[in-house]
Formats: sequence, C-alpha cells, structure tokens
Amino acid sequence: MIIIDYSQTIISNLMAEIGNRTDVDIDVNLLRHMVINTIRSHKVKFGKEYGELVIACDSRKYWRKEYFPYYKANRKKSREDSGFNWPLIFDSINLIKEELRTVFPYKVIEYEGAEADDVIASLVYWSLENDLREGTLIDEPKPLLIISGDHDFNQLQKYKHVKQFSPTLKKFIKPENSIHQILMEHIVKGDKGDGVPNILTADDAIVNGERQKSVTSKRLEEFFENGFLACKTEEERRNYQRNATLVDLSMIPKLIQDEIINTFTNYPARDRSQLLNYFMANRMKQMIEHIEEF
Repeated sequence: MIIIDYSQTIISNLMAEIGNRTDVDIDVNLLRHMVINTIRSHKVKFGKEYGELVIACDSRKYWRKEYFPYYKANRKKSREDSGFNWPLIFDSINLIKEELRTVFPYKVIEYEGAEADDVIASLVYWSLENDLREGTLIDEPKPLLIISGDHDFNQLQKYKHVKQFSPTLKKFIKPENSIHQILMEHIVKGDKGDGVPNILTADDAIVNGERQKSVTSKRLEEFFENGFLACKTEEERRNYQRNATLVDLSMIPKLIQDEIINTFTNYPARDRSQLLNYFMANRMKQMIEHIEEF
C-alpha cells in the first residue's frame, strides 16, 4: 500500500515551488496539475512494489484539539503573518480533493475528528493484522509506503514493512536514532510547531509566548532509560501523559481508528472511466498522454 499524506505533500511541494515569493498568484489549474502529476509519479515509481494507492486527508476538526485546546493554536496567526493567500490555497486543495474523491480510482480517506496522521497510523496498525489473515503463506505484512516529509512517522518505522519517502527531498527517510529515543524525546520536549510544550512547562506557555523550562540532556537520558518512571513530580507525570496522548500515534482513540478503517474497507469501488473527460475539461493534455499510469 502507498499512503499519500495529502495536505502535507501538496503544501510542501507548493512552498518548494514558490519559495518566499508571497506576490505569486495561486492558480488552481497549475496547482491541480501539480497535485495530479505528483500522484501519478508516485504511482508509477512505487506502484509495482507497494500496490494500492490511498490518499490520507485532514478533516476540518480533530480530536487532539478537543483534548488539548492549545493544539496548533498559533497556526492561524503564523499563516496570516506569512503573506501567502492561505484561504485560496486551502480552497484549491479542498476542491482538488473532492475531484480526486469523485473521479479517480483511489481511496480518499477522511474522517471527521481525525488528521491525516491518524488515517496513516490506523492503516499501518490495520495492515499488521489484516495482511496476515489474507493468506497462510504470508508471514509478515505487505510492504507499506508513507509519502510524506513529516518526521512524526518515524515512530511507525518500528514495523519492518513500513517505509517513508519524502517528496520534497526525493529520498527515503530513515530514523537517525532508535524509535524509542525518537518518540521519548518527542514526548519530553513536546512540539512547538503544534503548540505542545515540553513536560516541564504549562499548557498555555507557547500560546502566550512564554519561555519554556529547559530540558537538560541529563534529564532526557533519564527518560530514555526509564520512560514515564523518570517523572519526578505530579505535574511532570500529568504533562508527560498530555504529550504522549498528543504525539504518540499509538494513543489514537480506538473509536477513531475503527471508524477510519470502516471508511477504508467500505469505500466504494471506482474505475478510471471518468479520467479522460476530466483531463479534457481541465485542459490537461499531458495527463491524457499518461492516462494508463493512473
């Protein structure tokens, strides 16, 4: 299975294309061509080895925000300050997502309350059991490839059948340290970009622009060795649990995982019969020439 992290892949490619030029007009036709061609290239490059292509999408709401109100709270302001026309970018991305859902022969998986990370992780966990049930001769799950530059997926590479390819770096990403250390460091240090403070710091510190308490290398080593047991105070234990819930993909609520898999397994079958008309309507001559590659 090939799973494309839709928004992350498209936005990272778009930013690589336009750089810091905020004066560049976002043309939905050019963005559409970029999205479709990116999907085609991944299908051509990896389809033979990894098989079915799935597109994982973010919903407009997500459970982590309900659990932790400050989750990604600064994203909106950062985008407003960037100078880019984000409303137009997101409108274009959502429009193309609906076109992919209705025209293309791929499963476009989105579930209210879940992020693309949840979709991808849930499919990885599902593959561990489902692939082994399909035939008695299979002694390990089928190969699974995550298309994303997001290092949060390092933790999923603890499973031997999972690999990750960065579309911007154009290479496979491998964890630089042990999966245990990577995850533990993420929990202890938090994730400033997502508004998650380190375990020594209050919930609202990042949102309020407050300086976080420093996590020393000695303390980090203690967590590498002892995990949760390295917490010394009730506040640390509470904040450790907060961060683990937010960054450890094994903590995705079971109900969310089940609904994602239900959406995936019951997804209506689609063929390529509408592709030609779609490409013609959108003046995508190059795609018509490669229609068999979808």
